[in-house]
Parts: sequence; structure tokens; C-alpha cells
Amino acid sequence: MQQQHQGSPLGPPNADGPPKDAPVGKTAVIVWNVLGVLATLVGGAVVGIAAYDSESAGMTASYVVAGPVGFFWGAGLGALIGRFAMKDKPGPGKIAPYGCGCGCAVFLGVGLVFFMVAIFPSL
Repeated sequence: MQQQHQGSPLGPPNADGPPKDAPVGKTAVIVWNVLGVLATLVGGAVVGIAAYDSESAGMTASYVVAGPVGFFWGAGLGALIGRFAMKDKPGPGKIAPYGCGCGCAVFLGVGLVFFMVAIFPSL
């Protein structure tokens, strides 16, 4: 007599292997991009308020603001990539917002330092 396998409480066993994860959700794409807009608006206000009194304070504030703004815009881009370009790769698709966010934060920070050191003094 054959013994039937009882499924787990979560459902019957899958003959094709473990169930696949869903891609990055629409909510994550919206949240990361809204945070990018908010970081830009708040960061612009912080830099404007700091630069009102002193040019060097404005430069310092822009150094502080560049990382979060770059991270949130990069994470929004990474969420879009994870949602649409990596549908068949759920693992890398889910970490794409964080990787893109860190990469964009570094890129924006280095670009800002280059601008402030090399280009801004000659203006």
C-alpha cells in the first residue's frame, strides 16, 4: 500500500520545488520614489537655510544631504529595476534597491566633492 504524503499546514508540497518569491511590489517602488522626492525637498530646504547665512555652511549642508538624496533616488531606480527587469530573479530583484541606493549615494557624494573642490572655486 502506498503511503500518501500529508502536506504541511501551509499547503500541499510543490512538485516543482519551493515556491518562488514575488518580484518587488508596486508599493516598494512608490515608497522609494516618494522618499526620493521628500529627501530632495527637505535637503534643498536644509541647504538653502544653511547657505542663507554662510557659504561654507551651505557647502557643509550639501555634503550631509548628498548621501541620503542619492540613496533614496538610487533605491527608487533599483526598485524599478527589481520590479520590471529582474522578474525572473527574485533574490537579486529584492536587494536591487539597496545596492542601487548605496551606489548612487557614493556617486552623488563623490560628484559633489569633485564639484565643490575643482569647479565651484573657479566660478
